[in-house]
Amino acid sequence: MIILYNALQLLLFPLLAPVLLLTALVHAKYRRRTPSRLGFGVAKALQGHPPGQPTFWVHALSVGETTSAIPLLKGIRATWPECRIVFSVTTRSGRRVADSTLGGLVDTVIDSPFDLLPVVLHFCNHIRPECYILVETDFWPNDGAVCRHCLSTAGYPMKPSQATGNWRFSSPRCLPTFRR
Repeated sequence: MIILYNALQLLLFPLLAPVLLLTALVHAKYRRRTPSRLGFGVAKALQGHPPGQPTFWVHALSVGETTSAIPLLKGIRATWPECRIVFSVTTRSGRRVADSTLGGLVDTVIDSPFDLLPVVLHFCNHIRPECYILVETDFWPNDGAVCRHCLSTAGYPMKPSQATGNWRFSSPRCLPTFRR
């Protein structure tokens, strides 16, 4: 299914690119965030973190998911104080809330990547998460596929949840946090 999804993106991109470009140029709210959502500046945003630290990538859609992630982030920080937590958010309002409320809990707040395979790969290659946590139900196929691949090749097996059928990871770093 992921192959079909990316094939459709590839086929439709030439038709949709001019509309998306025009929208980004006309509307300031899209113009400001489009470069960062394409991965420009992600390497710079992640600088300053020593290599070898365990990395959690927590993703939220908007304001509600950002605020609901606070107890989770506190639990991660308490359990692994040395870890690096990268928090990505999709909407502009969610980003504002994350920037203003998550300062002591996360190391970096970034805009989430567009769900284009090369863009998601770029983000994952720079973040290099040992644990990817999707808050609530915001789901984009390439995010899940790339992070599932990154985690499984790092030795963290993936398995579908019995309750939802969605893929979950079995990272030894993540499981103790969720058992509390």
